[in-house]
Amino acid sequence: MLKRLSVIGTVIAATFCLHAKAATELELYELQERCGQRASTVFQSEYGGGGASKTANGVEFFSYENHYSATLHKCYFLEILTSSEKGISGQTKHFRLFDLNDRRELGTFVINYSLVSSEIMEIVVICELAGKSCATSAQWNALLKPYMMD
Repeated sequence: MLKRLSVIGTVIAATFCLHAKAATELELYELQERCGQRASTVFQSEYGGGGASKTANGVEFFSYENHYSATLHKCYFLEILTSSEKGISGQTKHFRLFDLNDRRELGTFVINYSLVSSEIMEIVVICELAGKSCATSAQWNALLKPYMMD
């Protein structure tokens, strides 16, 4: 009789755990969806939906990435601007990370790519995220990882 109660208890506990896990997965999915919708709304209102646009000096292209961090319980928006200037072989990429929950900018990364003697040169102009500085693309990606991947 005790063995039967033990088995029943184990089954009930397992069922409860599976239900709890399913609920948290559903909640996470809903939070990710909400984050994506908020990011899309911001992108539409602030950048007109993105895409390429001509400027007096060249061409700009706005895009974005978003991520809901379950670890940090925040919705992040990464603004990406790629620009090319007339008469200059190369381009500049600007990345700005925003916390959509608190509506604040967390960091900026600006890098110039130029073609010199058939080689692409990378020059980091600005690299700062959450009070930390960096000097390379790899360092920026390492600083960005906790916000945009989990």
